[in-house]
This record gives sequence, structure tokens and C-alpha cells, in this order.
Amino acid sequence: MDGTLTETFEKSDQTVECRRQADRKMKAPNGDPVTLKRRTVGLDRTVDHQMTTDSVLQYGEETPEGMLDTIFCSNLRLASFFGTENTNSAAKSVYVVMPKMQGRKGVTFAEDTYSRVEDILHLLQNTVKLRLMDSNAACRLISCNVCASERPLGIHQHWLSRSNR
Repeated sequence: MDGTLTETFEKSDQTVECRRQADRKMKAPNGDPVTLKRRTVGLDRTVDHQMTTDSVLQYGEETPEGMLDTIFCSNLRLASFFGTENTNSAAKSVYVVMPKMQGRKGVTFAEDTYSRVEDILHLLQNTVKLRLMDSNAACRLISCNVCASERPLGIHQHWLSRSNR
């Protein structure tokens, strides 16, 4: 999360090391300085809110796993907000991919959950941005986007990415 991750691997009989490159400083045509950020924004993929886990019990009942993912992922991303120039987000946002959105009701539940997590973590409202995923109907998700209109990160139909294999 602090931009220092590296990976070494073999490619064509050579050892290659991948690491984050420094931002590129350039000049605009009018001479003003421009900085090209050379980072890939990390998306946190959480599980859906329908799955439960016994890792945390509430009144003896299993907790929705997606709710735990929501608070843990958001809390972990806070580390990249402070003390480093290698943040995941220049806008200090948390980016989350939510699978298996079940219509407007599911998206509204996710919106309410993230709003509460932002309150718990003392974040500004709408710090968490959602990318909605569904394997069924993009039209349904487009209408759902209205429910999370302040958290737009996009819509992803994962069957499209599977069909190109």
C-alpha cells in the first residue's frame, strides 16, 4: 500500500523486476509543469453481503461476511492515506468492487453499509467508491447506479470478461 511492492520473475531467460515507477514530471505546451501519476489504482474485491461467517458472532449468529470485508478493507486502505506520496488514490478514496448485486435493494444495502463504515472510521461520506458487478443484466445495474450515485466507480458484467478467454 505504500508503493514499495516489487516482484521478480523469469522471462525469456532473464530476471525481470516489476516495481512502481516514479511519477513523470513534464511540461505542458504552455510551459506549465504537469505530473503524470504512474500508478495503478488498487481495487478491493469484497464478498457479497449474502454470505455469512462464524469468525465473528453477533448474538450467537454468524455475521454477513461482506460487512466484515467492508470495514476491514476500508480500514486497511486508511494506511495509504497518510505519510506517503505513494497513495493508492490521489483523491484519498477507497475503491471497492462489489459482486452479486441483487438489484436496487442490494445496492441500497451496500450504500447504507459503506455510509455507516465511513461514520465508524471518521471518513468523509462517499470516500468509498463502488464498482458494481452482476452476471445477469447490465440494464438492471444501470438503474441501480442511481442508488449509489455518489459512489460511482462503474459497472462490470463479469460474463463479458469470461467470454473472451
